[in-house]
Amino acid sequence: MHIESLKLTGFRNINQAHLDFDAAFNVFYGENAQGKTNVVEALYLCGMFQSFRTERRRELIGWDHEQALLECRYHSQGLAYRLGMALQGRERRLSMNGQNVERLKDVLGTMRLVLFTVEDTRITRGGPDERRRFMDRALFMGDPSFLETAQTYQRLLKQRNRLLKESYLFDPILDESLREQLAQSATQLVEQRLGFLHALEPLVKEGVRIISQGNEDVRLAYRSHPRLEWSSLDGFESEAYKQALQDKLAERVISDRERGFTGSGPHTDDLDVFINEVSARKFASQGQHRTVVLALKLAELDWITRQSGQQPVLFLDDLSSELDDLRRRRLFTHLGEVKGQVFLTSTDPHRDLISTGQPVRRFRVEAGQYHQED
Repeated sequence: MHIESLKLTGFRNINQAHLDFDAAFNVFYGENAQGKTNVVEALYLCGMFQSFRTERRRELIGWDHEQALLECRYHSQGLAYRLGMALQGRERRLSMNGQNVERLKDVLGTMRLVLFTVEDTRITRGGPDERRRFMDRALFMGDPSFLETAQTYQRLLKQRNRLLKESYLFDPILDESLREQLAQSATQLVEQRLGFLHALEPLVKEGVRIISQGNEDVRLAYRSHPRLEWSSLDGFESEAYKQALQDKLAERVISDRERGFTGSGPHTDDLDVFINEVSARKFASQGQHRTVVLALKLAELDWITRQSGQQPVLFLDDLSSELDDLRRRRLFTHLGEVKGQVFLTSTDPHRDLISTGQPVRRFRVEAGQYHQED
């Protein structure tokens, strides 16, 4: 996976930019509020078709522009892609290799990426939805067919929730059918999450060991409703889980109708992270949160590479503020051995990248303008 270039017009504070990237490290540095993160956001938008900073498309368009235009060229699995995107008001138009894109699923997954931002410590310190989102996005990047699994479950869940809210038109026979379908779909979803976590855990352990120099150990545990009766991430019994969920849904029909939504299933599950056998969410220090989340991201990068046969692009936004000098040096020494494409925003790129041993292309950022260094 290699991103070759990016053209931007009217995106955020960028009037016009045409950037060619190195296959190894690309660094955008400068003072705060100059536009360093805007390039990372634009590239993420080209891969995931949504911003990681806002849900309002109008915020992506520069004040003096009626629309924002993006063009990204990249190679993935031996194929060349030229993605075009136009944002105007709330509308978005896409093209791939000069042809209009009608269905988003036809282009999702052609660019594989892993993103780390200052907000990602919410994975370990935030609510369960943050951890579910982490698992499901990683699963999609490793296997785009997971999108269908997740969408099928969400569709059935919405159908049942609508039925639960129709107090005068509630159909118990239809509800029984939806419970069976929901349990079947949920079983597939949970099985894929557990398979992912089982493969991820040793990779996270290794990442934490590298960054913390062996001072910290991590354990992952999946918390399910209904509760899984096994303590490890392997040994999942699909039929037992499906029956347990069906029983739980049947048992809670009355309470679910009173609340108007389904109270059990993978949409309520959680991922527990333990550092030295202590809950990270409850007791981890700020530095430990940063270390574990970064290790989760590096493990995600490794897992997607093994799963898909190609290494995703890694985006590290404002890492300088997230790690102390020692942990940062260990991280970049490790990244130098990975030999994939990395995009980094920083206030001091020379300090950050001194230990990589890889080619580095630097861009000085000032007021939305990008000056490539020789």
